[in-house]
Amino acid sequence: MVAKLSGVLMPEDAPRYASLAPEDFVKTRFFDEEQSAFLDGVDVVSKKLDQIASRVPSRGASAYRHKAEISKDGSTVTWPAYFTDANFIQLARPAIDIKRYCEATGASWELYQPYTDDPIAGMNRNPIFAYLDAQNRVSRYLAANGAFAGAEEVQNAVASNIGMEMLEEAEHYNSRVNAQFSSRGFEAALRAKTFGVFRCQSLQDGKTWFVSILPAVLIPRSGTNQLSSSIARLALRVYRSGVR
Repeated sequence: MVAKLSGVLMPEDAPRYASLAPEDFVKTRFFDEEQSAFLDGVDVVSKKLDQIASRVPSRGASAYRHKAEISKDGSTVTWPAYFTDANFIQLARPAIDIKRYCEATGASWELYQPYTDDPIAGMNRNPIFAYLDAQNRVSRYLAANGAFAGAEEVQNAVASNIGMEMLEEAEHYNSRVNAQFSSRGFEAALRAKTFGVFRCQSLQDGKTWFVSILPAVLIPRSGTNQLSSSIARLALRVYRSGVR
């Protein structure tokens, strides 16, 4: 039920897309249909605001960074997946949808090359490094300037205290990053292997195509509003022969 409400392609609906080429399925499912839904949503909101404010509100450019987009050559669709720490179904949706389309064409689906990076974890600071780095720098500074000369215990205590402050600052920074980018939800999607390069191989003639599903841009939730969603803009691209 959650998957259906989230727009995930249900197995019984997949066959109606089976006649499409892989590139056309991705474009139809994640650009054409999403673009239409986005514009319909903007139109509804605009009309509601118009009724309240008695004017036509401006559609700011910031709203459009949340819509699906397609490259000029039509090869890559960039699709916004909304997620929280508790719900990452949208992050998994491209892999689920394309797998069901692949199987509806009578082909087999497999993860060919997993995506193993964690860009959110990469934003974090190492608290232990922050502590040791601050402690060493302060210790060198005090020694070079003769501060507390002959009182190494005091030097060490001062350096240690400042190191602890830097450790706490790093932990606070990491907590803020993890909250704004819904790191637990993203990590759950990584564990579910929803990103990477996937292969679809025909069971009849052995013809193969690949699709890459990769997080291209991460957009944090608005400020400290825990009710809003983080967004990962996923880049979707089909490859007909080989993986480039």
